[in-house]
Amino acid sequence: MYESKRCERVVLRFPRSSDFTLERGVGVNWHHNWFPNGAPRDSAPPIDDSERWDTLLSELTVARPSCLRFGYAARRFTNENGAIDFGAEGFEALARLDAWAAKHNCILCFDPWMIPPAHSFGAGTDGSVADAPADPQRYVDEFLVPVMEHIRNTLNLRSVRDFILLNEPLTYGEDGTSRAAFSCPEGIDRFSVYFEVHRLLRQRMSERDIDFNVIGPDTNSTLYWAVDYLRDRDLDLTPFIDAYDQHSYWVRFDYLPPNPSVAATVPVGDNVDNQIRTNARFARSHGKPYYITELGTFYYGWRRGDPFGPARHDAVILEAEMIVRCMAVGVGGFYRWAFIAPGEYGDGVWAFVNT
Repeated sequence: MYESKRCERVVLRFPRSSDFTLERGVGVNWHHNWFPNGAPRDSAPPIDDSERWDTLLSELTVARPSCLRFGYAARRFTNENGAIDFGAEGFEALARLDAWAAKHNCILCFDPWMIPPAHSFGAGTDGSVADAPADPQRYVDEFLVPVMEHIRNTLNLRSVRDFILLNEPLTYGEDGTSRAAFSCPEGIDRFSVYFEVHRLLRQRMSERDIDFNVIGPDTNSTLYWAVDYLRDRDLDLTPFIDAYDQHSYWVRFDYLPPNPSVAATVPVGDNVDNQIRTNARFARSHGKPYYITELGTFYYGWRRGDPFGPARHDAVILEAEMIVRCMAVGVGGFYRWAFIAPGEYGDGVWAFVNT
């Protein structure tokens, strides 16, 4: 079935040259060993299943992404004391993707997705968990730097050029509280800690000649610009990162009504003109590119509504329109969620291929 597959290419011709550079192009997310509660299987085949891996890489060649974000949750390769298992299978998977990427001109990004619990503040007296690093210097020296040096120096992976510290920090829970990604105990400012981690990491990268492009703040919505909250505190990430980014799921076609029972979306034109254009302009005015490192739409369904909503033809066309409109305002890269995912489960059906 794979040998006979055909993928028609669409050529876009614009009336004039673009004012912007598409630094990363259009790519995908790959969340390795993603096996959340309720999922029927792991997101990827076993590392020793060469036949299924050959098929998976063949499908990746059909898709031809120009960039790929490799998510590999830190809990998969660290123990309760924070020790890193560099023999974990995700690093072998990353090496296979690096070899593939070298042949297909694809740029990889590594994202450890979370802060290892051993480095986090942990549970408070009220039972709530604060996941931000309690000791930023230790987190940098004992986790981030060793992972970077293992990828670059030990494994010698040259297509892995980008690095995101963790998935969707500085966001808020559905109840509007701060008990969500990168949360801190009461009295400790999460934005200040996030800034300090980046400052310390850049210092170590300079001292040890580590040449990754660091991307941030990787927040969960283009409607929420964490940079504003940093600037309110006179904190500027720009010297310590190489690109700004956000995720995008909360849009719908301009002509469609809201669908609040599924998700609180906004018209795509409004989002591009009023938020994304402004954020991309901010990044580029500071000499940095701006990427959308997760791209999809909740409008047609996900964990609420139809779980097959993300796989609808309408959703794909909406994402294509989002890409074209965003290219015009300076977005330099798009990473569609997701090339692989663990099948049909509570978060919706997002995968390009059935693993």
